[in-house]
Amino acid sequence: MEAWLKSQGLWRIVSGSQKRPKLKPPSANNNNPPADSTTTSATAAAEAELREAKTLELQDAWDAKSDEAAGWIWPKDFDLKALDKELTSMVLIRALPDEYSHFVSSLLLMDKLDKDTVQQAFLTEEIQRRRRAAMAAASAPLQCEFCSRPGHAQSTCRTFARAQETARKQAASGGSWKQRQGAKKARLPPSQLRSVQAMQVLFRISLILLPSSNSTLTSVGMQTQAALQQ
Repeated sequence: MEAWLKSQGLWRIVSGSQKRPKLKPPSANNNNPPADSTTTSATAAAEAELREAKTLELQDAWDAKSDEAAGWIWPKDFDLKALDKELTSMVLIRALPDEYSHFVSSLLLMDKLDKDTVQQAFLTEEIQRRRRAAMAAASAPLQCEFCSRPGHAQSTCRTFARAQETARKQAASGGSWKQRQGAKKARLPPSQLRSVQAMQVLFRISLILLPSSNSTLTSVGMQTQAALQQ
């Protein structure tokens, strides 16, 4: 034990030959950090600055490389006017309805999207759609517009031809309006026919006997005559 205390420099204090030193308590107002903590803080700050500097160097190198790559990708003949034309073409393409989805997909795969190219593509698509519609209508089964029967058109419809022939015969044999009215009267029963003839005779006599200045009676008589002729 004596040997160990001597090795630690504590034997004189234990044997009493040297007084034990009195340690001063740390002051509450002492804000000075120890030397080792100051060194540690300075080292950490230096490491942080080095780390930030390396990060900035890497970012600058990446930005420079990105700008250089963008210069390689950017077309030489591309300017703001070309950008405006491309934006106009995109507006036209996006304005198409959903039924043009396949056409829009094919347009977006094109290398050049200027206004003239898109307009020409629109015209080509419209012509093709009209041709397809005409082919579909031609391949559809025929249906007559007169008799609504399938398999033939109105120009070859027999029912329509018969209806035309019947109309021509009726027009040829119809005669004038008075003849048709006379035919109607001839088809009346004998008793009714005699009554109509008697009323016509009485009307003619009334026209002779009544004064011509009486316009009311004359108009009534004309209406009666018109009713008898119907």
